[in-house]
Amino acid sequence: MVELDLDYCIYDNIINKKYNYIDAINLQLKNSVTSISSEDKSIYNISNFKLTDLDKEDYIEIGNSYHKVLEKLPFNLKTTSETRNKIINLIEDEKVLKANQAISKLINENDKIYKEQVFMAYLEYGNIKTSKINDKILVQGIIDIFIEKENEIVLIDYKTSRLNNVDIIKKYDTQLRLYEKVLQEKYRNKKITKYINNIINNYINSIILINN
Repeated sequence: MVELDLDYCIYDNIINKKYNYIDAINLQLKNSVTSISSEDKSIYNISNFKLTDLDKEDYIEIGNSYHKVLEKLPFNLKTTSETRNKIINLIEDEKVLKANQAISKLINENDKIYKEQVFMAYLEYGNIKTSKINDKILVQGIIDIFIEKENEIVLIDYKTSRLNNVDIIKKYDTQLRLYEKVLQEKYRNKKITKYINNIINNYINSIILINN
């Protein structure tokens, strides 16, 4: 009887054994910065990355603008004036001007400005979430704008949030720190200064400094 119980235990262990790497099977190998920053608050160890060199021709920016507008417009428009009014109502001129002026104060004559910079970074999953998995995953994101100065990189992220300054920093701190790490890999000898440009709020200063 004892021998039968022993055989049963061995059989049971084999049948019900948990696969050691079950978490790795469900691991998503490609992630967006937004999905990562919403789950984790750690600083990421970036081992490899690439900032893409986007075409600087004007038609690229114009094309992107048309795409963004068409995403928002209904399909029942009949006239030019009706279409114009719909486009105007999509945004508030005063808020756009305010956000633009806030950034212009940070720009000097010899600075280089980079907009909508796509990047990809390989990160160890264990550095993103508490896990024994050391597989690397690909993280992809877009940096809204950064300004290259002689000894500094000014990183700016656009937000449309009604949160106060303290809460918006808490919410997006991980995302901004990830962008910072990416830029540090490219500009190793330059200080990175981070800002959030909150377009939607009505504060006197819509641009918020994120302390390092």
